[in-house]
Amino acid sequence: MSSRYRKGHSNWSRIKELVLRRDGYQCQYCGYSVFDGSRVIGMTIDHLIEYASGGKLVMENLVASCNKCNLKLIGTTASRKNDLIESREWWGKY
Repeated sequence: MSSRYRKGHSNWSRIKELVLRRDGYQCQYCGYSVFDGSRVIGMTIDHLIEYASGGKLVMENLVASCNKCNLKLIGTTASRKNDLIESREWWGKY
């Protein structure tokens, strides 16, 4: 998601916090989590269906992701992302 889009969406900070909280401040692909009590370090939000492909900014389309997984998954289909989440194939690798 581009920073221009995030900054332009008035609810982005709230949505991001809700997604991180829902997902236990943990990457849904590899399990990485660093939370220092006040902020999440090295985490972002990933669109299952990418924004560039028409993915919406709705909770059902967003998951917590570490920066490393987020970059590795650019261009990956929503189906493959869901498979990674369900199978825990990358769990503990990063």
